[in-house]
Amino acid sequence: MEVTSQQICNELFDFLGRLKTNLSALSEAHSLTLIQFHTLYIIMHGADSTSKIASKMHCDASNITGVIDRLVHQGLVTRKESPNDRRFKTLTLTTKGQAIIQSALNNLPTILGCDKLTSTERTNLHSIIMKMG
Repeated sequence: MEVTSQQICNELFDFLGRLKTNLSALSEAHSLTLIQFHTLYIIMHGADSTSKIASKMHCDASNITGVIDRLVHQGLVTRKESPNDRRFKTLTLTTKGQAIIQSALNNLPTILGCDKLTSTERTNLHSIIMKMG
């Protein structure tokens, strides 16, 4: 039986729901919302401003300001004024923020089932994701 593109789309949509559920549970285990977890992940991967985070999340920077405020309040992110432009704030993970996101990411392969894949399956999945993305 041939697998159709529509069937793949349906399965990807179902997987997206499971992914969101699993990531939400992982976030909650670290007392974070999914948006806060995603924000820490994005900062960890080099986004150092609200506008860069908003761009990665495909939303307006004003939507991210409150998230950053809460992460700063929790001691997970620092926000420093740029010496060249006081309007620009540089964001970095604190040691606590780094530890939380790293701990969560260490558990991700098991939570998402990636550890069940063989080396060949991981390589194939990677190639497929890159081709689609």
